[in-house]
Amino acid sequence: MSGLGPRGTSATPVAILGGATHAIPFNATSARNSVAFNAKTRVLSAMVADQNCYIEAGDSTVVATTSSTYLAAGAVYSFGIDSNITHIAVIQATAGGTLRFFESKP
Repeated sequence: MSGLGPRGTSATPVAILGGATHAIPFNATSARNSVAFNAKTRVLSAMVADQNCYIEAGDSTVVATTSSTYLAAGAVYSFGIDSNITHIAVIQATAGGTLRFFESKP
């Protein structure tokens, strides 16, 4: 996938492959999605942040740090995840923003 799918009126990506959408506001304190991923989800698609940030995958206690995976603002990423991954944590690199992505339908 080369970019984001259609956008709804709230500027949140619309799940074009049938999965749930996520928007995680982030700042200098680690934040994560409040709802766990579908147990069958194996790909997080069209992940894009409006500010540079760091992400970490894990369970409901996952915390992102500046040693986590770096995401550049505006770049579009997709990640495969294992069955034990239920949450993504995010923290700002220099400024707060929002990380948006959707779960690809299995």
